Amino acid sequence: MLKVREAVVKYRTHRKPIERISNPGDVFRFFGKMVKHDTRESMFGLYLTQRNDIVCFERLAVGSETACLVDTKAICRTAILVGAQGIILVHNHPSGDPDPSSDDIAMTRKVSAACKLFSVTLFDHVVVASQGYASMREKGMMTDGTDSVEG
Repeated sequence: MLKVREAVVKYRTHRKPIERISNPGDVFRFFGKMVKHDTRESMFGLYLTQRNDIVCFERLAVGSETACLVDTKAICRTAILVGAQGIILVHNHPSGDPDPSSDDIAMTRKVSAACKLFSVTLFDHVVVASQGYASMREKGMMTDGTDSVEG
């Protein structure tokens, strides 16, 4: 017997919507308040059109105080289902230090490689924390040759 599942995409409006992302500061403003007091790491995917208009965002995972496991397949699946051309990964550091860890960098490269298989661009990975934010693209940690996110 063949089992079939239906994929369903649900939309909720954000209290103060941002229609377009033009820089990592916009990402920080969008997610900063959402994760400001979290004591565990959370990973989000921000799915965009080619012109950086927001298609949707999704909480991808909730982890511990120092780590968050992410399913690369789930990230790509959502991008395909919503017709996104690009993704910005966003996660928080409860420690307050926004500097990406070596695990963050390795995971970003893995997701970037998977996205390329589906012609989806990983624009950036932004780490938000109480001391500010860090854009891996701005820090030169993403060496895939794509342009930075700018409107």
